[in-house]
Amino acid sequence: MQVEIYILVDHSKPSTRVDVFGSEPDAILAKNRRDEPSKVEIFKKKIDIPT
Repeated sequence: MQVEIYILVDHSKPSTRVDVFGSEPDAILAKNRRDEPSKVEIFKKKIDIPT
């Protein structure tokens, strides 16, 4: 089975924060809630899960 995850990487502070979301809307909402959304990136990744 193949699953899409969305990885949010926040570079706005000295220590980088990484969060993982199961949907793009959730990742976008989290990005927009950050102090500096312009320093936040979202990456989409497909992963294979053995069944």
